[in-house]
Amino acid sequence: MNDFVPSDQEPEVSSLATASHGRTREELPRDDRADVMAAWLQERMTIQPQVGLILGSGLGNLGTRIEDAERFPFGDIPDWPVSTAVGHEGNLILGHLADVPVVALQGRIHLYEGYSWGDVVRPVKVLARLGIRGLVVSNAAGGLNPQFRCGDLMLISGHLNLMFRAASADGAKNAGFSGALGQAGGMPLYHEGWMGQWERLARRENVVLHRGVYAGVSGPNYETRAEYRAFRRLGADAVGMSTVPEVCTAATHGLPVLGISVVTNEAKPDAPTINDANEVIAEAQAAEGRLQRLLHLWLRENRGSGGFR
Repeated sequence: MNDFVPSDQEPEVSSLATASHGRTREELPRDDRADVMAAWLQERMTIQPQVGLILGSGLGNLGTRIEDAERFPFGDIPDWPVSTAVGHEGNLILGHLADVPVVALQGRIHLYEGYSWGDVVRPVKVLARLGIRGLVVSNAAGGLNPQFRCGDLMLISGHLNLMFRAASADGAKNAGFSGALGQAGGMPLYHEGWMGQWERLARRENVVLHRGVYAGVSGPNYETRAEYRAFRRLGADAVGMSTVPEVCTAATHGLPVLGISVVTNEAKPDAPTINDANEVIAEAQAAEGRLQRLLHLWLRENRGSGGFR
């Protein structure tokens, strides 16, 4: 059964033996550290999450909307990597959003903070072990498409991995590398049906929502004029410094993904401006209400309806 479950009919909290979309622990790509983190959380949590949320730069306020919240600072979870980036509060929150049980990461970590690929993706492995059935990944991104404006939302229909890191930088066996290779054979990483739902809801709510390709770079520098031009020619519509590792890992764990970017600055190679992290966060926060409204409507629509497959 892969449906949303109403809050008054939640299943019992899953064990590590029955985690991630019906897979057993033995079927998940091995990661002993993720096992320990998940076990620590399962001893303390009282809510079985159905949906995982990763809240990117400036989007953490959405975490304050979660009801019946059980909050775990990243620093309290054994071995959990702590975010040092601006706009990432660093909490794992369990609770209900639109009456759907969720687990939200209020912030993430990045390669540019000095963490390995394995560190960056381990939180997704933990969410899989907690038994989520789908993942929503959000980020702040620079708009490469000349039609995009600051504050627009973009559904990620595909991505370019320009981070120049192997998808199993922490070791092929522990990263489930064979699964990553299998997903690279033309299979969609982003859930087509969910994107269609968001587009329909956006039209109804008069919210500007694009589809586009996300270019993932390692950072921490913002892009040069030459890079802006190159990324456009490669087919990218937006660029950012996250998301790609998490989505690749979700694929190896059998998790469907919806990815959404908030356009926080417009990349104009012929009229360049100086990007500022605080301005990026401010733009993301200004758009957060629209993203939150669509997320609420989508969760409510899929709650117990069979739409979560």
